[in-house]
Amino acid sequence: MRWDSISSTWENKNKHIYGYAVNGQVDSNFYYTWNTINSQWRGSSGDIYAFDVNNNLTNYTRAAWDTTANVWIHNYKNEYTYNASNKRVMSVRLNWDTITNQWINFYKTENTYNVNSNLTTINGYLWDSNLNIWLDDEKINSSYDLNNNRLGDTSFVWSILNLAWEYSSLQTYSFDISNHLQSKTNYIWNSAWEALDRNEYTYDMNGNKTSETYSFWDFTNLIWEPNSKSQYHNFVNSNPTETANFYWDLANSVWLAQDKNKQTHNLNISYTDLIVPFYYEQDLFHHQLNTVQSYAWNEIDLNWTINNSNTYYYTDITIGIETQNINSLSVVYPNPTTDVANFKLPKEETNYTINIFNIAGAKILNLDNVNMINVLDFNSGLYIYSITSKNNIYKGNL
Repeated sequence: MRWDSISSTWENKNKHIYGYAVNGQVDSNFYYTWNTINSQWRGSSGDIYAFDVNNNLTNYTRAAWDTTANVWIHNYKNEYTYNASNKRVMSVRLNWDTITNQWINFYKTENTYNVNSNLTTINGYLWDSNLNIWLDDEKINSSYDLNNNRLGDTSFVWSILNLAWEYSSLQTYSFDISNHLQSKTNYIWNSAWEALDRNEYTYDMNGNKTSETYSFWDFTNLIWEPNSKSQYHNFVNSNPTETANFYWDLANSVWLAQDKNKQTHNLNISYTDLIVPFYYEQDLFHHQLNTVQSYAWNEIDLNWTINNSNTYYYTDITIGIETQNINSLSVVYPNPTTDVANFKLPKEETNYTINIFNIAGAKILNLDNVNMINVLDFNSGLYIYSITSKNNIYKGNL
């Protein structure tokens, strides 16, 4: 709801209506907005989920609102299949044809894994509606070291002219002796591999990421040119409470401060105990967020000047779900991530299972006794991890 300052009343704005499967997972989410003209709720988008007996997401359907007929209509859907290890091996995207009123194939990906359950190949295919066959489109080959750290992703595109796979792009990764991601470098193919940009990371002795630096390749001077940098400070339970951002002054070859923020939390209340909107920044709400103060760098005084302060308030409610032996002692890094997530558990934890769920509650990954997972084929968004051992359950967000 939103506050109307003129009438001093709360007015409807938007709402979600959720449905649940018998196992307690969300199987539908319909989003509505308030129509101020006729004072009625109007549909906007709908998500419908289906799961197999192992709680793997097998079907995701997106519905749209027909403003003429005032009904939900099909838009598109994704269908997923899994192997015996609950690893996703195929995804098919289908679009709804409003003329023929049927689902039409659009895109398909097939995944293969090595003996360590590492994703090694993603093959992408486009549907040819004239020939009624799948045609090669693109693929990604991934390689790993002995510690199951991903070392590189080589992307190819299918050349219709040459009827062969051709190089497209390359990502390479490097790790330190503690298996922390140190750098990620992007290349493009132009008769040879040409560097584009890279991210570099540093960590403290506890495995906390302390900085992230972005640079791009200067094709004229053939050197890496720094661009931006973030520094993380004052860690509490492996979470930074202060983040400072800098940009590179090319003329003077120095880092200049840009902005920073500080947060305070109630560490007695973890993320899993909170009910907050899904769009809230997950790296801020690892525990109950109390305050956020934002600062800008004052070029005149050469000091940080506060320019915004937010205080968060909460209402205690009980939703009838009791959890026991749940803690947040695990460390996940880097977090957030777009490639790999490493898990660092207490030394006594030697036999455990890692489950990853999406925001709808669907289990999308299940692995035993690993310290790293590959999230390359995950869609962007919020994910929940649950690590179950003999005596403990560790939960958090990715």
